[in-house]
Amino acid sequence: MENVLEKPPLTTRIHIKVLEEFLIDTLLSLGLKEETAAITAEVLIAGDKKGYHSHGVARIFQIEEGINNSTINPNANIDITMDWPAIAVFDANYGIGQWSGKKAMEYAIRKAKQQGVGAVGVINASHLGILGYYSELASKEGCIGIVMSTSSPAVVIKGGKVKTFGTNPISYSIPNTAFPITADFSTSKVSRGKIYEYLHSAKKLPEGWAVTQEGLLTTSPEEALKGGLLTIDGDIKGCLLSLLISILCGSLIGGVINPKVTGTRYMNEKPNKGDFFIVLDVNKFTNYDLFLHQMIELDNFITAQNVDFRLPGKRSSLYSLIQEEYINIPDSVYEFIKSN
Repeated sequence: MENVLEKPPLTTRIHIKVLEEFLIDTLLSLGLKEETAAITAEVLIAGDKKGYHSHGVARIFQIEEGINNSTINPNANIDITMDWPAIAVFDANYGIGQWSGKKAMEYAIRKAKQQGVGAVGVINASHLGILGYYSELASKEGCIGIVMSTSSPAVVIKGGKVKTFGTNPISYSIPNTAFPITADFSTSKVSRGKIYEYLHSAKKLPEGWAVTQEGLLTTSPEEALKGGLLTIDGDIKGCLLSLLISILCGSLIGGVINPKVTGTRYMNEKPNKGDFFIVLDVNKFTNYDLFLHQMIELDNFITAQNVDFRLPGKRSSLYSLIQEEYINIPDSVYEFIKSN
């Protein structure tokens, strides 16, 4: 199957209900249970609603490939391998990431409502989709949500020549009045998908994004894919952040170290990555109304400066509102819908 995740998507507009029904029917035909199919479709659509097409409905092809290769188990059950009042660890048994991710975040929220803090680790789940979907589950409940994941090796550490860390994304979402303050980003300089966009556009990369197999800076997409990406700052601090995520999502919760992570992009091997969900109940720490007032005050202070920076989540929130009934999806998915 052609890997559509490696091409910049041309988009087609489609009614969300039509897309949702198609995705659920497709997922059911692949062997998913009704609840799992509904949750997976919801998360996939959320990616495109926020404009992250590489992490949206195009991932249906990755799920299909994993199930056909028997590297994803469409009906895997979650085993709770450790459970304490504030923390837990799930083994997803190579099941669907969107389903296990939502279950884990909901579990962490319940713990936070009781203990003030809830943390749930998940090992052996397939790709989650956009992490902001899960962190916003917490902010909608008046909590701060933090989600992070490891991924298969793609990042070369400073001075190195070997892919060591994954793109290791992280998201946080903070309660606010008009929109949740939500950030969702990889800890590599750019995503692998961005390198493929430059490759298919026959464009050179900006300096400082990637290195060759010899560890030398390169502007060639071909050499970058053979070599590796750099960390978010291309320096030691980026390595330290990637290291933290790799440990929290790996060794801490009984998973593997980052260089051994598989199955997050190519589905010839089972997904053995780790995900970590942290929830802080704002009302347990401080007065909730005062907290919201301070978020407004902070937003006003930043906006008044007329700078390039804005509180994260404002733009994607507006984008989601525009997409209430119709949504832009990759042409590859639209053609798949028409042919079925």
